[in-house]
Amino acid sequence: MSGLAEERLETLAEHLHLPDLPVLLPEVAEAAVAGEHSYARFTEELLAACAAAADERAAETIARLAGFPARKALEDFDFAFQASVSKKQVAEWSCPVLVDA
Repeated sequence: MSGLAEERLETLAEHLHLPDLPVLLPEVAEAAVAGEHSYARFTEELLAACAAAADERAAETIARLAGFPARKALEDFDFAFQASVSKKQVAEWSCPVLVDA
């Protein structure tokens, strides 16, 4: 893509509040070409990638504004240290990733 086309794309992405689009476009386009995806599927995958990036940015912003001393995840919890906490029960209450752990 030419420099002018990249500039126009960045301007349009900014106008549409899709700041990640210029960064995500090459990767999603390459996968679409390799997979011979339709234009509709390519567009859906590009927008889904932009939405996921926006969600991640929002979560990071919320965590930062909350002022937590450190970012923690359930995957990092030491169930051996706190034996009264049931790993199975925590897994059931959270995401399916921990169920297999």
